[in-house]
Amino acid sequence: CEGYTKCKAPFRLIADPPTTKCKGTTKTSCNEATCCFKPTTCKGYVCLKTNSLKANASEIKCAGPEKKNCDETTCCFTPATCEGYTKCKAPLKLKADASTVHCEGVAKTTCTETTCCFEPATCDCYTKCKAPLKLKAD
Repeated sequence: CEGYTKCKAPFRLIADPPTTKCKGTTKTSCNEATCCFKPTTCKGYVCLKTNSLKANASEIKCAGPEKKNCDETTCCFTPATCEGYTKCKAPLKLKADASTVHCEGVAKTTCTETTCCFEPATCDCYTKCKAPLKLKAD
């Protein structure tokens, strides 16, 4: 299959064309069935816990016809975390576990208040003070 150029989209030339033999003795005996494969996509690939599947996973072609031909580098990205996020507006506070909270993309600019911040609880409706304790005035 070395030099075979007739793979039509979405098919691709096999990974090792020099060692793949065609049925006949001439290049014309090579065909798509022998020299080409239809690659699978990253759609449905399960990324490592710290990574996220790329948004266009269904369009990303892997190296071969099966999911085992997909990999982390091709299909996944490591999202930014909220660690160091400084845009929580009062009364919001940065989440305590900010270094483990993942944003939507690889850049810090994909982090948002919704993802990284929380509104601290107040004692307004707290009623469980046990005697002799009393609710603080403020």
